[in-house]
Amino acid sequence: MPVTQTLSLVEFLLGFAASYLLPRHLSNQMMMAFLVILGFLLIVLGPEPSVLGGFIGLGWILLNVAVDRVFPIE
Repeated sequence: MPVTQTLSLVEFLLGFAASYLLPRHLSNQMMMAFLVILGFLLIVLGPEPSVLGGFIGLGWILLNVAVDRVFPIE
């Protein structure tokens, strides 16, 4: 695997891990705002690996929150 692909993979994984692990104490509205900002950065910057990883990580968290609200466990 070439060095540039390895660095891109590491950037993606760091962005994903940071966005998945860090915002546990943030409100859903703050996470949604960050998701919109990351989406805007994806449009402006193009396929930046760290931004894409953050976008996917936050989207995953918000999807889990939405599913928990729609199908609550009693």
